[in-house]
Amino acid sequence: MTLTRKSTVFVLAAAIIALAWSSRVHAAPAAQVVKITASKFHFEPYHIVLKKGQPVTLQITSLDTTHGFMLRPLKIDTDIRAANPPW
Repeated sequence: MTLTRKSTVFVLAAAIIALAWSSRVHAAPAAQVVKITASKFHFEPYHIVLKKGQPVTLQITSLDTTHGFMLRPLKIDTDIRAANPPW
């Protein structure tokens, strides 16, 4: 077998393996983005409904000061600090 023919066989084999592997890889579902704004004694939106098993990204911002944020079912317990505190 010549070098050119060996190279061609190698490239074809690599392409077949790559196609077989890519057909087994499943794309992860895109995360739903939920934007939450915290201000004096409330969060906006007040109520959020999520689908079980669907990835979600929470983008939380504070308008005035540091706020506590807890979601027990998702095991989230953190503080949201204001980007530009009024003091």
